[in-house]
Amino acid sequence: MRPVHLPTTLTLASTNTGTGGTVTMPADVDAGDVIVICHGDRSASPSKHADFTTLASAGNTNGAFTDSGCIVSYKIADGTEASQGYTGWTGLDAQWTVSVWRPDVPCRTLTAQDTASYAGTGDPAPNVMDMGVSSSTVPTVAVYMIWENDTVNGADFGTFSGDGNDPVTGSTQLLEDDGTNSIISYQHAQDAGGFDITADIGNIGVQASASGYLEVQ
Repeated sequence: MRPVHLPTTLTLASTNTGTGGTVTMPADVDAGDVIVICHGDRSASPSKHADFTTLASAGNTNGAFTDSGCIVSYKIADGTEASQGYTGWTGLDAQWTVSVWRPDVPCRTLTAQDTASYAGTGDPAPNVMDMGVSSSTVPTVAVYMIWENDTVNGADFGTFSGDGNDPVTGSTQLLEDDGTNSIISYQHAQDAGGFDITADIGNIGVQASASGYLEVQ
């Protein structure tokens, strides 16, 4: 019997960002890649396409014009996803980011760990969210996202820090901002070990955040 070779490294192969309820995959997606989608919109109950699994989600009900929700979802690519559009996410004031992580050996299994979520209420007090990643002996992808109904480039963006640094050192930042509603995601891949992400979110305007990490095997 041949030995089973597991992934040992991860590389960011491609990304994409956009608005609305249809998420379009990048052109570069291979079978065995890890696809991560971060989506935010005005929904108290965030939804997704059936092909994807939820890593973490958050939503609140503050009225028709202030509901906020976000969802992080993922799947192992089968090789048919490149440039395809996936529906199922709520489209009202929606923004999204997609990242494709490529292991040196095609991924067979993804395991979610240390998930967390937060749904804002409009209270102007800051909200601190800590994403503590447990040590792992296999490659991992850490994901942290926030959605809010004001520009993330404005004063209410808050302070994000990774291992005591701001912004998150060693991570990939993806942003989609239409000037009124915005999404930002931080993602960090590592061969093994732990990576902590802390976010001090200025809760000005309704917003939501979600985080977690994926073990790639």
